[in-house]
Amino acid sequence: MSRKFLNINYLSEGNPIQRQAFSTIQAYKLWDILAPFDPVLAGTIPIEINVSNSDLDVLCCAADLELFEALIQESFSEMPDFTLHKGTIREEPFVLCTFQTNYFPIEIFAQHIPSVQQFAFRHLLIEHYLLEKHGPNFKAKIVALKEQGVKTEPAFAQLLGLDGDPYMALLQFEREMKKR
Repeated sequence: MSRKFLNINYLSEGNPIQRQAFSTIQAYKLWDILAPFDPVLAGTIPIEINVSNSDLDVLCCAADLELFEALIQESFSEMPDFTLHKGTIREEPFVLCTFQTNYFPIEIFAQHIPSVQQFAFRHLLIEHYLLEKHGPNFKAKIVALKEQGVKTEPAFAQLLGLDGDPYMALLQFEREMKKR
């Protein structure tokens, strides 16, 4: 696993959007507030395939989702466009919070699964691997598809010719990635 993505400090030396993401995380004290829940950043901004409406995707591990929900309510419920949703994905309960900051929409997702084992973080690592493997032309095609409204995982699946559920299909690259 690329350790680069475990500590958000790399953002402070990244491209302008990554630097703004780092500033936003710091300004809103996201990592301080979410520290008990092992936050990690996933999504498109860390791997530089973001588009104009990309959000900051924060993953958390919460053994007690009610406690997590209470902290989220207390910390962010006054933010613009605040929403809180609870549900189940693949038989695993989750809490999802969204709100708007001055610069980015924020999405905070929690399950009782270690943050780095959640699908979104695994996808981040696989997508990073595939971008490095296939080069800048591939990356440009991914961004172009995203600008047309195609979600990230379906864009990768389309360019790679993967069938079925793109979120599951991408996971086939984990073994190949780990051999590198």
